[in-house]
Amino acid sequence: MINFLHNFQPNATIFSYGSFNIYWYGLFMVSGIIAALAVSFKLAKYYEIDPNTLLDLSFWLIINGLIGARLYDVLLQFSYYLHNPLAILKIWQGGLAIHGAIIAGLLTVYFFSRRNKLSPWRLIA
Repeated sequence: MINFLHNFQPNATIFSYGSFNIYWYGLFMVSGIIAALAVSFKLAKYYEIDPNTLLDLSFWLIINGLIGARLYDVLLQFSYYLHNPLAILKIWQGGLAIHGAIIAGLLTVYFFSRRNKLSPWRLIA
């Protein structure tokens, strides 16, 4: 009984229907995005930021965050992807780095705030 948690290998799949799979990692990613959006909209009222502007920003943050996370992972394992360039597109096989998502998110906020004439510090805080 003591070795139960030491040897436990959880299943990565929540459920499957044919070739369609829902994974725990994806569920947690979507839950985190929804929670962040809920908190952001609540704070937008306090800081008097237009909800439509925040919705536009969140769209670009999600897209650029995923691209940045993948790009950072590709750069970390550059020798592998140099020999397997098509594997760069296979995001479902894993390979996202949080550092790349943070860097891409900060750059997205900076350029979005410049384009919409907003303070980036107001959007980040």
